[in-house]
Amino acid sequence: MFNTVIYIFLILARLYQAVLAVTIILTWIPRSSNYAAFRMISNIGGWYLDIFRGKLIFGGFDFGTIVGLIVYEFILGFSFVL
Repeated sequence: MFNTVIYIFLILARLYQAVLAVTIILTWIPRSSNYAAFRMISNIGGWYLDIFRGKLIFGGFDFGTIVGLIVYEFILGFSFVL
């Protein structure tokens, strides 16, 4: 029973990781915020990625969101090793 709950949590965490990746990709597409589905995805992933946005800027590129995705992967990997 406990293994099933952990497995479901892992699936949901990986799905959210995919939403984060799609959110990052949508920021590269001009006028993607004109579509309701894209806005919804950006809002779902944005609450986590906004923590990292604007913190690591080099030459006009914001690498903070990529760092946020790497941190999320590290947290997931570390939490499921235990």
